[in-house]
Amino acid sequence: MSDQLSKLPVELINKILDDVSTFDILTYVCLVNKRLRTVSLAYPRFRLDLNRFSFNKKRQFDKLCTQLVYLSSQIASLTLTNEDDATIPAKIAYLFSRSITVNSTFSSLHSLSLSHVDHTIWDSIKARLTSFIALTSISINFITDMKASTPLFASIILMELLFFSSSLKRLSLNTFFNYPPVMATIDPSRTLNT
Repeated sequence: MSDQLSKLPVELINKILDDVSTFDILTYVCLVNKRLRTVSLAYPRFRLDLNRFSFNKKRQFDKLCTQLVYLSSQIASLTLTNEDDATIPAKIAYLFSRSITVNSTFSSLHSLSLSHVDHTIWDSIKARLTSFIALTSISINFITDMKASTPLFASIILMELLFFSSSLKRLSLNTFFNYPPVMATIDPSRTLNT
């Protein structure tokens, strides 16, 4: 019996993988046959939603983050947002601390969605913003700051995003309190005066 999957062009397989979750690609599609494993691991547009992984199972999350280091240049979107998950800050910090060893970390990242961002989390992200050379969209929900006023902290994040990320086109910032969210479409030809 002939394996028809092995005869499909890579472009068609990638188009099919566009509709499959990253978790399913890495845990199931890779196991179908040798060719699908090769094509799956080379897939250039992983959309990673880490909300479904429990940080309480530290060993499982550690293993996932370790594997992601090898795929980081193929991740197109990264989501760590869950209003009800108090472990989101720990997940963000752990993920970015694990990925610091790779020079091309998230070089294809187009979209980043985070929640529960405080000063510590923001500092760990800000240090890597210049390496996110393809980042066009960022969404940050539940900005909190215990050191100063939350609106002031949100404005600092906005300024630093505009300064450090030259590829950014869309952003959304939402504070924890009842302040209106900041949503903007950014002119890519903008110039910043220093």
